[in-house]
Amino acid sequence: MAETLSDMTAQADIEMENADLEEEALKYQCPHCDTAYDDEIFARVHITRSVDTAHLNRDGLMPEEEIHVVSDSEVVDTLSRNVDEQERLNLTLEEVPDEFNDQHKAIILAGAYSPYCNNYSHLTEGNEEDGIRGAHNIMDEHGLDRLSYSTVRRVLRDFYQPQEVEAEKEASEAEDEDEEEQLSDLTEKQQAIVIARLANPDAGTSEIADRAGGRSASYPSQVYDRAEDIIARLDSEIEDGAPVEEVVLGELTEDDLIILREEGLLENLGVDLESAAEELDETDAWDMGVGEQAQAMSASPFDTDTSSVEDEEPAETWGVSDTDTEAESDAVAEVNETAEPTDTARPAGEELEEEPEPETEPEVEAEPEPDVESEATQAVETTSVSEADAVPRDQVESLLDRVQFARKVAEREEPGESNDRQIALAEQLEEEIETLLEAH
Repeated sequence: MAETLSDMTAQADIEMENADLEEEALKYQCPHCDTAYDDEIFARVHITRSVDTAHLNRDGLMPEEEIHVVSDSEVVDTLSRNVDEQERLNLTLEEVPDEFNDQHKAIILAGAYSPYCNNYSHLTEGNEEDGIRGAHNIMDEHGLDRLSYSTVRRVLRDFYQPQEVEAEKEASEAEDEDEEEQLSDLTEKQQAIVIARLANPDAGTSEIADRAGGRSASYPSQVYDRAEDIIARLDSEIEDGAPVEEVVLGELTEDDLIILREEGLLENLGVDLESAAEELDETDAWDMGVGEQAQAMSASPFDTDTSSVEDEEPAETWGVSDTDTEAESDAVAEVNETAEPTDTARPAGEELEEEPEPETEPEVEAEPEPDVESEATQAVETTSVSEADAVPRDQVESLLDRVQFARKVAEREEPGESNDRQIALAEQLEEEIETLLEAH
């Protein structure tokens, strides 16, 4: 029985539908990595924009780069052709995967329109002189709200250079794992528990909880599990003969000590950290290692022969070699000139005059804790244009990536006052670095 016209039409529709499904299943894969796209041009732009070892100095828009056509992870064809400029410029928002919103689609198009441009300021705002349509230009054309420089850069790198972003993330995580956790990385309450445990190794958890500010009896056990590596390492140093005070202060910053004091956590730990810290202040030993601190605290101020101080050559600055630049020498000289003069030590054996006791002065309120975020902001804001230009732009952008990653890691950690400060500082630094990048 002959096919009717309706049967033929239905069969044609089925064949077209199958062809569409087959086309949708195809992906265009980079021949140098596993990155694949729905559109061949995006795959070619990916090769061009990538700068890792596998892609460096490769031009994906040239026919020498054969794009793999894959279906279900199997290469079914290869494409070798020259993609002309007009073909790239004809790309529209509709050809960008629907998983992205229209603003992000505009950013992805900006990267395809200017595949050889690595200046993210131009890719954000455009550059008429070089014929670059930036993401903001495309957003304006479609009535979309503009997004920030950092968002444009992030979306472009995530879409066109995902293998580099992933490699950077893995390297950063590996670096974090290699770094030894310090006592200062804990919260102040956890620090107090660990310090009380180090100073009173035979005490039970109830006593440790009382000494550390009256916590619950179960809390020390939780902290012991959390800080097992820290406690083991510090215990080992103490067993080797280092005083508890020096071991603890070698792990804490001055800010840590201030917070512990303000929280009333130093009063009953079983070790006088404040007195030990005052000794360290007198010897400027806060930044030394435990062994160096012990040597500095035991040194006599009268061991130095000062009889010919004026005739001596200036001591060689640590870390400065004969090949150091003249600029570094000038910087050292400037520090020396602006340094506060110190009293000359008396020769050994000279009798010291008894100084009168100072008059009792009224108590003054403790100075507020230094605003780390404010100081960091001021430091970035006061960077001159010449200083910013002296640093390669890719290094500044790499710094921005690391700050953003550090913030994301901190946001995933357990909430706490110390962690909140880190997140706030990272956010502030991100804004200031973005301002510098947008200005240049």
